[in-house]
Amino acid sequence: MKALFLILPEKGHINPYIGPAQALRQLQWEVIISAPGDISGQIEKAGLTFHKGLIGKEQVQPMKGKELVQLVNNSQAMKEWIRSLLLNVSDLPKVKSILTEVRPDVVVVDPLYYAAVIAVEQLALPWVSMSNSLNPILEKEVKSPLLDMLEELSNARDELFKTHGVRVEFNGCDALSKHLTIAFCTENFVGKRSGVQLVGPSLPLEARGDETSVVHKKQKRTIYVSFGSQIYHWPEIFQKISDATEGLEVQVIMSVGNLKDSLHVHRNITLYSYAPQIEILPATDLFITHGGANSVMEAIALGVKRLWISPMCNDQYHQSYYIEKSGIGKTYDLQQMSTEEIREKISEFLSDSEMALRMKAVAHSYQQNGAMVSAELIRQIL
Repeated sequence: MKALFLILPEKGHINPYIGPAQALRQLQWEVIISAPGDISGQIEKAGLTFHKGLIGKEQVQPMKGKELVQLVNNSQAMKEWIRSLLLNVSDLPKVKSILTEVRPDVVVVDPLYYAAVIAVEQLALPWVSMSNSLNPILEKEVKSPLLDMLEELSNARDELFKTHGVRVEFNGCDALSKHLTIAFCTENFVGKRSGVQLVGPSLPLEARGDETSVVHKKQKRTIYVSFGSQIYHWPEIFQKISDATEGLEVQVIMSVGNLKDSLHVHRNITLYSYAPQIEILPATDLFITHGGANSVMEAIALGVKRLWISPMCNDQYHQSYYIEKSGIGKTYDLQQMSTEEIREKISEFLSDSEMALRMKAVAHSYQQNGAMVSAELIRQIL
């Protein structure tokens, strides 16, 4: 059997697909991954096959760092970016060409990659909507600037799919598949859902292909700070956290992207440009994060005791909603807080044993690897 993965070339849209692809390969499937950007280095290091047919002549790099932070702070520019990201389906001929060439038995689609959704529907292929976020399970009570933007774009999105003769259902940004829709979470975290398979966390079965060396050792209570691989450019926040933790009996680890050489932090802080998060999280007492879907998923699965969420944009607010609702963390806006307020909140978090107990209960349901569950569900749809 053969599976083709059609995904977007950004870390948050790559890493959760590695485990399911490896699990299918362990079931003796042929697995091919393709994306409209050259991510062959990571894919091949993960022991998988990458197809370069979606890569254009000019490589468009994912927006990140200072440029992305500036975009997030401009609501009109952000809205136009979201529109272009979702509604640009110029890849459609390339996608259909790859599907014709590869002839997969099943296509696993990133449900934000609308060109791929349209292509598999037009060709009537069995396909899996495998989400890298909580979009498929969002309740009506969940609110965010992203969902407000989607409400404004909904007519244009409906018209786009109608123009191509395709009709699918959506929840949030995600296109849902009538064959199989997967979300990497559990009922213990988000509650019961119908029509979506809640499989638990997606973790790699082998090397994920983006590993870095660990340069610290667990010595004290550990605070890990990361705002992801794209929207990390918050030097003022990192500086406030450094000042707030100076003199505390804690070890602080920060993932800071290209800010590593420009920050001035105290001696109990270890800086990474790209942190080995999977190795760090099991020893983390408090994870201060933007609330990216993969970071939250990995934090719950790998033993983090408490979560401090400071959403910056997009679906980070959705993770924040369920974290607050389940009691495994709290949301505070680091941009608006003073050093003294941050120091006070850190002390409150580290002394909150009830939060740690609730996290332990939710984490118990995350001890199955959703990558393997996903592979078995994919096998069953044929």
